Amino acid sequence: MHVGIVGGGISGLYSALVLRREGHHVTIFESNNRIGGRIYTHHFEPNSSRKGGSGKDGSQRGTPEKATKYFEAGAMRVPRSSLHHQVYDLIRYLNSKSAPGDKVELIPYILEHPNNVTFVQDRKTNVGDTTWGKEFCLPPLFHGKSARTLLLEVVRPWLELLRKDFDTGFREVLRYDELSFRMYLRAVVGWPHEVCEFVELMASQTNQYDLRWVDCPSMQSVASDASVGSFTEIIMQNLDFDTKEWVTVRGEWHGTLESRMLTGA
Repeated sequence: MHVGIVGGGISGLYSALVLRREGHHVTIFESNNRIGGRIYTHHFEPNSSRKGGSGKDGSQRGTPEKATKYFEAGAMRVPRSSLHHQVYDLIRYLNSKSAPGDKVELIPYILEHPNNVTFVQDRKTNVGDTTWGKEFCLPPLFHGKSARTLLLEVVRPWLELLRKDFDTGFREVLRYDELSFRMYLRAVVGWPHEVCEFVELMASQTNQYDLRWVDCPSMQSVASDASVGSFTEIIMQNLDFDTKEWVTVRGEWHGTLESRMLTGA
């Protein structure tokens, strides 16, 4: 069978590998001039001594000792979670087809550390500081708890439900899918406005709790992104970020993916 796959992101590439292993002919249709989708490594201007030329996406290639500086503008880390088993299946498969010195090497990714600090109201602090609730004039009921603790009190029951039975739990989560996370906190949990502001400031990012897909007309036709910023998305994010162990690849994500996918299939 000849199968067409729209999109050369990680899902499309993984699907293509699975289908080819089953004997099917596969054609991937990709609108960009590179594969990888949300996996994207940005390279800064190359050093004059760099060798190896440019990749198809304009990013520079060369020997590691002469490599330019780069940063991961897209996916950069993977939690050690059964929910991401396809990623690890893909890496194992690619390694089985690679030469001994050309395998994908996973290394620990430090997501957070006790020494991490943040800067709030002109002073350095730790996001786990339990004194900020009082300083932000929250109601006494919310004193003595960090923003992260308050957030976990809300999301952890959902995480436990999803881990117990993902399909059943996800159906329950979807009952609130049309709500922004702030609407859920205000109308369902009963948090005052100032508590929502405090937790979003200390444990999230500006405006994330207010976004709903219906507020973003340009996204309404994109099913995979339809719930960005919604209650559902926040819960699913926390399902990942509640995982303690994370990994990344040694070297750059995009170059690693491109070289292995093009030679290891």
